[in-house]
Amino acid sequence: VADYMDQWFNLYCIPNQKYSTQRKHYFFIKKHIKPNLGKYQLRALSSVTIQEFAISLHSKGLARGSIEQILGTLRSALSYAVKPLHYLATSPFQGIQIPKNSRPPRKRIVLSLEDWQRIIDLFPAGNRYHIPMMIGFYCGLRIGEVCGLTWDNIDFEKQTITVDHQISIHEDFPGGGCSWYISEPKTPQSIRTIPFGKTLLRVLKTEFRTQLKNEMEAGGNYLIQIIDMRTDEQGNQLKKIISCPKKTALDFPRIRLVCINQKGNHTTPYNFAYCTSIIRKELGI
Repeated sequence: VADYMDQWFNLYCIPNQKYSTQRKHYFFIKKHIKPNLGKYQLRALSSVTIQEFAISLHSKGLARGSIEQILGTLRSALSYAVKPLHYLATSPFQGIQIPKNSRPPRKRIVLSLEDWQRIIDLFPAGNRYHIPMMIGFYCGLRIGEVCGLTWDNIDFEKQTITVDHQISIHEDFPGGGCSWYISEPKTPQSIRTIPFGKTLLRVLKTEFRTQLKNEMEAGGNYLIQIIDMRTDEQGNQLKKIISCPKKTALDFPRIRLVCINQKGNHTTPYNFAYCTSIIRKELGI
């Protein structure tokens, strides 16, 4: 099964699926399917074995939605083994039941204005996380959308933010390093224009002036972001974000991201995870 999952990924996923979907399948194969089912011969895989696999995922505390996605990857791979590869006469993925969740649904937290003030006091103006937090709070953007915003997306006159892309991480296969890319929003409905008020307008104008000042003072040592156009296996263009000193910038188009630190380095969702840990630790929210 381990070897076959690699073959399915190379023959089907890479040529036919978007990178985000490839990445999801790759993670499920590496993290769950290979460690549990990889030792089996493909033709020896039975419905009982797969059902036991589903139960083991549930016993580890995985949410029902996560189990459905993992099993969906396995089901797709086994269907491909039937047709067009003809490795199997029929798929053993028959009648598999996902155990019902025994844990209570996750409680939704509604942030009060008092809690918001406590949070923003931890990350005041000048902190690299202040701007993404202000945009997220006043406009309701996803973190990938916030970190991908450019100054071209902000209209000071109309007081609007246009969301037409986000940043997402792309990992090298197999394993290896990773890079941040400009990518399409999560769904077509995510492309939207959002109005904002005077508070955010004042904050964004101040940040814009501050960034211009920081760049002028740092000169060639200021970090800027440029776009390196790549092509994936399907011929789709990928926009890789590269941070480099202004004085050594290659002849690539520059992208002016809104969420950067004082030295010009851009803020990512991974950086932002630091805020979550601080908020939980210091405020218990």
